[in-house]
Amino acid sequence: MNKDREFDESEWNERYKKGRHRREDPSPFLSKKIEKLTTGNALDIACGAGRNSIYLAEKGYQVDAIDLSSEALKIAQKRAREKKVEVNWIHTDVLKYDIESEKYDLITLSYFHIKDENQIQKIINGLKKGGYLIWESHIKADIEIDIGPETDEVRYERGQLLSLLKPLTVIEYIEKIEETIQGKRAIVKVLARKK
Repeated sequence: MNKDREFDESEWNERYKKGRHRREDPSPFLSKKIEKLTTGNALDIACGAGRNSIYLAEKGYQVDAIDLSSEALKIAQKRAREKKVEVNWIHTDVLKYDIESEKYDLITLSYFHIKDENQIQKIINGLKKGGYLIWESHIKADIEIDIGPETDEVRYERGQLLSLLKPLTVIEYIEKIEETIQGKRAIVKVLARKK
């Protein structure tokens, strides 16, 4: 079991109480791609404080958003009320949640690491035919990285996510070292579609 996955709900709640994910703007990759996608049902996996969930609701999606942290969901619910949007917030462990088959037109994951191929297949099964998956995560790098998990156990190998998503048609796949205000991060970004 990797270090980040060993955190229980109380530890994640403490992280959010200390200001984890203060940002409210959506993922730039998501906001860049969303205009080309049709609205419908969306699932935001490991939604945290809800920045992507709320954005999707503002864009007209019917959004289910899952997270383990009740503290993160309190922040998300408050933000959604302020923006006057409805989101179905689901308080549960993402890895134990049964995703309904062929329900979603869009599924998003931002910086949540899943290794289990069966779990990834459940996510793929949750997409309708023609539905999209937008996934951003951390990857291993051969240089020092400032942002992201402390351990490589929750970083994908280069090309690994591409391999795990073989059942889908990958439209865009980007691996890069990105410079941010906080420093360097090694990331992968994927836009894929269910055949």
